[in-house]
Amino acid sequence: MITPESFATPHHRMGALALGLAGMMALTVAMASPSSASAHSQSQPGVVAAEVHPSATNTVSDSDYAAGWEANPANGLASASATFTIPTINCSSGNGNQLYFGWGAAAADGNQIASTIQLSCSGTTPTYTYWLITPAGLVREPGAAAGDVVVTSLFQTANRMEAEIHDLTNGEYWVAADAAPGTGVSPLLAFNEPYATAAIQPFTPVTFSSVQVNGDYLGFENPTQLEVNRGGPTLVKSNALSSYGSKFTVTFKQSS
Repeated sequence: MITPESFATPHHRMGALALGLAGMMALTVAMASPSSASAHSQSQPGVVAAEVHPSATNTVSDSDYAAGWEANPANGLASASATFTIPTINCSSGNGNQLYFGWGAAAADGNQIASTIQLSCSGTTPTYTYWLITPAGLVREPGAAAGDVVVTSLFQTANRMEAEIHDLTNGEYWVAADAAPGTGVSPLLAFNEPYATAAIQPFTPVTFSSVQVNGDYLGFENPTQLEVNRGGPTLVKSNALSSYGSKFTVTFKQSS
């Protein structure tokens, strides 16, 4: 059995509770690729011919849960990071679905890793929570706020997995870590809501920027664009990639 590491300071906690997070998705974003590229010589040891990637004009795929960009790196996920401002959730209609913004990834073996901000309503009162998960469990901490600028990150090695959040506005830093080996995942950076039958509370637009995966813009991974559409009108929309595929916006359209 793996024992989560843990320690705490006023602004730093590491570890996990024995909890799971159902419905967490994988990660995202993308970069428009060069219009042309010359092939490298296959005769050179260790050199692979260059590929010309499409310019991220993917057909938008419908999803019950997520709006954003998803990719499947050929050699797995080593690292991912993105910056965004925590949106404001409108709780005027009372309790609704929990919303998650940030990175998430799920492996075929069921292991999950996520670095997100959870938005929820307690009656008409909004709540903003740092929400990180690894196979060791969940780190869930108060202190986030609408308008905070945060950097959410994921890291994997052959024997360690980490999810991190840096809140650049208030200086908070949270990390969930697990000594378990990293596993292959398909990353998604997006809005995510776990229950397709529940109404989505309105939220202000969220722009993800400075998005990198495995040390490069995700556009090189030929990503897939997602929007929440439960067989009817679009509920949450993601827009096209910009800034060389390192930036996009997720926008609330309607609750159900």
